[in-house]
Amino acid sequence: MYTFKNILGFEKNNLEHSVCIILINPLCTPVHLALSVKGRYYELNVKGVKINHSVLEKIQTSNRRLIPLLFIELEEACCKEIRMPADLIFNSFVTAGKEATCLQPIVNFLAENMSADFCECKVIFDVLEKLMQKKILLKTYHLHLESYLQKKSFSLPTYSHKEVEQYILKLKNEKQSNPHA
Repeated sequence: MYTFKNILGFEKNNLEHSVCIILINPLCTPVHLALSVKGRYYELNVKGVKINHSVLEKIQTSNRRLIPLLFIELEEACCKEIRMPADLIFNSFVTAGKEATCLQPIVNFLAENMSADFCECKVIFDVLEKLMQKKILLKTYHLHLESYLQKKSFSLPTYSHKEVEQYILKLKNEKQSNPHA
């Protein structure tokens, strides 16, 4: 288990000026991930890639469907000097699959803009460990996780890269058998 501590309530204002890793529905593992950079939303999934959408639209969808989100806000300095924009990084991907999980473009973004040693990360827990080591993780806040928090903490079961690949394969197979879903 990986435990997030001192989780705050959602702060919409922070999204416009920060870099956040977003865990989408962290109640389901392996968890799906996205990136928010200064109010813009980036995501790679089995259907394709979302580039430069409004993060507030994702929040509205989450509110309508009551989808829990966990935001990992990075230190403000990470936002000041973005050498490789998220648009360019996410544009190099087509869909999530055996070659790339939803984490890969996020890892590439961190490696290009913060530290090359993020390239070693295979699962979100590796990324979180590096963020803590480098003291880059600023704070964590949530949306629609109130009833799952215990003393402002949330525990996420850990999983391996292989489990992520198997889950993506399962999603791709479901998509092929039901292309309109």
